[in-house]
Amino acid sequence: MLFIETDSPPPFYQEQLTPAKRTQLDKWFIGHRSQHYYLKRFEQFDAQGYLSPKWHWAAFFVTFPWLLYRKRYMDAIVYSVAGWSFIQLNVALVLVAFEFLAMSFILMLTRWRHA
Repeated sequence: MLFIETDSPPPFYQEQLTPAKRTQLDKWFIGHRSQHYYLKRFEQFDAQGYLSPKWHWAAFFVTFPWLLYRKRYMDAIVYSVAGWSFIQLNVALVLVAFEFLAMSFILMLTRWRHA
């Protein structure tokens, strides 16, 4: 697996915690929604001894609606602004490249006519 440490525990891991205390802390961290799913995933991580992330197709293909669905409003705003800025940057670069090529072509034509 890429970029995943397999020989050291995660930084939040505390060996002195009892399993009951760890489960209680996990429940507080997760909240009530989807608790069963995440507790099962955390048990899998503990059994493996390292974290193994899963791929989420909805988050990959429709990121903005997925962020809104998950109530990640600030992330959705940042995603929108960053995405729009990236599009504007690409358009600006294309226009500059086109202007450079067009001006070079026009300059070449004027030199050719006067030669």
